[in-house]
Amino acid sequence: MNPRTPGRVPGITYGFTTGFDGAGDPCVTCRGISQTPKLVEFKRRAREQNVMILDVMSDRIAQTVRLCCVAGHLTSVGINTGLKRELLCARCCGVGVRPEPTVYYVVTDGATVKPGISSGDGRGRLDTHRSQHGLGQVRRLITDLPVGAAHDLERHVLDCLASQGIRPVMGSEYFDAAHIDRVLELADGWFAANLPNFPWTVTA
Repeated sequence: MNPRTPGRVPGITYGFTTGFDGAGDPCVTCRGISQTPKLVEFKRRAREQNVMILDVMSDRIAQTVRLCCVAGHLTSVGINTGLKRELLCARCCGVGVRPEPTVYYVVTDGATVKPGISSGDGRGRLDTHRSQHGLGQVRRLITDLPVGAAHDLERHVLDCLASQGIRPVMGSEYFDAAHIDRVLELADGWFAANLPNFPWTVTA
């Protein structure tokens, strides 16, 4: 915005993120900068709560985005609104309990591979991957894990991939399918070392 615009005179309060006397028409650049911390915090909380953000985020905290939580709930929330409550998922927030992840899975569409965690039987989350991203091939689906195991396994796989220079092609958990064998190898190795007697089967 041109600071010499008509109306900008001594005595009038002008904020780069609010406009004249708190009115509209703020500087777009400054407004984007001022909203960046909230956008970063929203993404951080989504990762922490294992919530998938299904829409591309803009630079506006007023934007409403669709989410899929670890329980497979499909909800939507305004970014600014979501930051004001404990859980981003509206349905989980309503019951006040965040489901503990007890499921580990690996899905692919032949071009992309995604390892992840969920709760229950994991089917809600897998259905979302199938409908939203076309990831319909389930290569691993391990359910009824002990409390904390799903988080530990996920962290192990992602940390090892990062240390080997394998970077996501989208988000933080979507990788090129060329690395699917490595993803499976890391998961299987973690089970052999930490839960050698845990009953699970390898899916095709």
